[in-house]
Amino acid sequence: MKSAHRYGFPPNPGCVVHTDHNFTLNSPLTRFFWWLGFELRVSYGCIRSDLWTTIYPGIAITLAALVHSEARPCRALALFLVTCLFGWLQFYSVALAEQLHARAEDSLNKPWRPLAAGLVSYSSFRLRRNLVGVLYLMLGTALGAGWWCLAMVAISLLHTQAGLSRLWLTKNILPSLALLAMLAAQWRVIAPLTSEVWRWMAGMFVLLVVIMHLQDLRDLDGDFAAGRRTLPMVLGDRWTRISLAATFLLMPLADYVLMRLSVNSSKAIWACYVVTTLLCWEIAWRVLHRRSREADHRTWRYWEYWFTAMFISMILCL
Repeated sequence: MKSAHRYGFPPNPGCVVHTDHNFTLNSPLTRFFWWLGFELRVSYGCIRSDLWTTIYPGIAITLAALVHSEARPCRALALFLVTCLFGWLQFYSVALAEQLHARAEDSLNKPWRPLAAGLVSYSSFRLRRNLVGVLYLMLGTALGAGWWCLAMVAISLLHTQAGLSRLWLTKNILPSLALLAMLAAQWRVIAPLTSEVWRWMAGMFVLLVVIMHLQDLRDLDGDFAAGRRTLPMVLGDRWTRISLAATFLLMPLADYVLMRLSVNSSKAIWACYVVTTLLCWEIAWRVLHRRSREADHRTWRYWEYWFTAMFISMILCL
């Protein structure tokens, strides 16, 4: 009974599982689809708060790589589906590894996550981390991105096991590096990483390191519970907000350089630039004038929209 419940379904047909709803499972096919639905629910619960920084930019960079590769339609469709599956698997793998050690923090900042909400047990969550991690490494190696996968595992271990997530500087550097490494891996599955792609990734890495601590404003309670020292704790709320507002006011200059804008740029590229500029200025205003935890969460959402918009612009700029 115990081992069966770890996987989210009962051991014998006809058993009733007491979750949010009661289901009677009386056939292997029904059991399979119930298990699949449950696992998808767990997966979504792990990554639902990060869709705009993981899944959506991953789709955008996949499309950009496909445009760059000039693959035939049938091959392009197959590559798109496989790469999206790989992207979901790597983001889910990292989420499992991170959240396994963040139950106390998530109970304050993100109580809907499966482990914090009690949807799954600690042992079953650890089992999922191991299985998904192995699948991620196997698929990545088969797709030619094995070294990127190993790099991701190393970064994740440094962040979760070496205690570097507790220091305000490395807390921002490692997630920025990990996020761009995962997106670069998705590009590598489809096409070689050219110098222009490396330029874009390096530019985004610098921008992320500078502004990633925006999320620390909304996560103060959880960070304090986890024993972290974030920038708002070091500088104080007031100076952190002033520095962030100044950074976001100047951010459009960096976006301009990264997009290589000129009078010859297409209207679509200029439209992307206008969107990212307005988002940056909205964030700068909100950081100074909207200071509650709920408002800081909404401000972070605007940052996620900017992040996704920057990778959508890759489709047009590269």
